[in-house]
Amino acid sequence: MISIMSRRQVIKGGCATLALPMLEVMVSGSPKAEVTKAKPRMVFIYFASGVVNEEWYPRETGKKYKLSPTLQALEAHRDQLSIVSGLRHEYDFNGHSAADTWLTADNPAGNNSISLDQLAAPHLGRDVRFPSLQLSVQSGTGAKRLTHTLSFNERGTPLPAQADPRQIFNRLFVTPDAASMAEAERRLASRRSILDDLKGEVAAIRRSLGAVDSRRLTEYLESIREVEQAIVREEAWLRNPRPEADAAFLDNNRGRIPAMYELIHLALKTDSTRVVTYLSSREITRVHGDTHHGGDPSKLAKVAESDRQQVSFFAEFLKRMKNTPDAGGNLLDNTMIVFGSGMNNGEDFSNGTGSHGVRKIPLLFAGGGNFGIRHGQHLMFPDDRTLFGQVFTTMLQRADICGGKFKRFEAGLPGLS
Repeated sequence: MISIMSRRQVIKGGCATLALPMLEVMVSGSPKAEVTKAKPRMVFIYFASGVVNEEWYPRETGKKYKLSPTLQALEAHRDQLSIVSGLRHEYDFNGHSAADTWLTADNPAGNNSISLDQLAAPHLGRDVRFPSLQLSVQSGTGAKRLTHTLSFNERGTPLPAQADPRQIFNRLFVTPDAASMAEAERRLASRRSILDDLKGEVAAIRRSLGAVDSRRLTEYLESIREVEQAIVREEAWLRNPRPEADAAFLDNNRGRIPAMYELIHLALKTDSTRVVTYLSSREITRVHGDTHHGGDPSKLAKVAESDRQQVSFFAEFLKRMKNTPDAGGNLLDNTMIVFGSGMNNGEDFSNGTGSHGVRKIPLLFAGGGNFGIRHGQHLMFPDDRTLFGQVFTTMLQRADICGGKFKRFEAGLPGLS
């Protein structure tokens, strides 16, 4: 479909955007229809506890590098991806809470703030049913430093993730029956009524508040405003039929991670969303114990096998994306994908004894060729001066949103675009 959104249909302020969903008057067939252009998407995939360094990092840099043992499954995709080595978090910590700040670039000892996906979602997803999807190995938000989600709103509040593949499929592709639709409408009406009552109470007490309470009230009002916006969007999309998709993959017993990748692919293919986060494994779990390997070959072998399996699933996802036609090429060309961990469990690029840190973290960047992303290379930043947040600035620059800058990171990542 071809959007011809007018100024009345999109409300912008700074790096925030609110818009109506795609309506019939905005699609192909309208006398003002435009030529279809590639729509940028973003996907962020996190795996916990780092990697076996000596099996992951290629020894060569530049375009003539040889894939390392762990990354062999990516051979068919080397022209659509870059291996990025040596990046670090801005703040030093032991890495156990790296997932909390992977997309926020904040200090885990302090207050979190908005994650990159939520900064981009109102812009990239303003005319789709779901501005963003939060997927995880475990549902909900978890706890600070033990997060279940990569996504945080502008106040640093974690956004709950979904972990059940069938529930996610139903949300994306199953149109509710008449009874369910009527119940949804009643629920939305009830939520509207409650919000109206709350706003009335707030107006009555506002004049009697001191400075501290006034700030708290402002935060409270911002939360109400977010709920209102969500209700408006849900009401506008409620009776729009969902796209059709085959659910057979949910019954093939290949496991949760391949199912999640198929859901991400289908969500992007059907333009149900354009921004996805996926926490594929959590910190401080069973595998984590083996990452404190102390140089033990048996523990290193277990972690390396887990690493290869993660990369194999990711390679299948890239193949599926590359084989899906999209404007100007294929879905991979139009999707910028970050795949990595927030932790290094070795010493620099060697295995060491399994001490954890947030310098020289493992990272792959795939796709986005239609937006000027360079690939087929191993980029090395060995001096601990290049920050992970610079990747996000590059992504915003290539998507041409938010002024091309992520928070305090003025420059993008050298060599990536």
